[in-house]
Amino acid sequence: MKTWRSLQQADNGQYEVYSTLVYRGYILEGFTNKPLTQTFLDDVQKDFNNARTAGVKLIPRFAYTIKTHSGSCAENSICPPYGDAPKEIVLNHIMQLKPLLQKNADIVACMQLGFIGIWGENYYTDFFGDASKNGKGKLV
Repeated sequence: MKTWRSLQQADNGQYEVYSTLVYRGYILEGFTNKPLTQTFLDDVQKDFNNARTAGVKLIPRFAYTIKTHSGSCAENSICPPYGDAPKEIVLNHIMQLKPLLQKNADIVACMQLGFIGIWGENYYTDFFGDASKNGKGKLV
């Protein structure tokens, strides 16, 4: 991450950039029905420590899955069940992460909403209303 703070050639670009923001996606696969483990929380703290040492800020997003599967649904290639977690679990995970996020607020530039839907995009969701053609067309 330290090297990103120096002038770098942009991928396939005709320009160079200094990067001080780092997107960090966390996949909570396996935690859709239980609390986050201390090992997972410790690993998140390690990421914050590494970002601080490198002099960058993180943009974290938490999602339960990034996998899709096809089937005989209206959208064909992205069908339920999607793989996110119910509200009670999501709220519990947010409470578990809250102390880490508060402690490291100095290196969190912003947070992407996350938690709901595939990729944390808040669209294809098993528990919060399905805005896709597979569902009722709205989130609740």
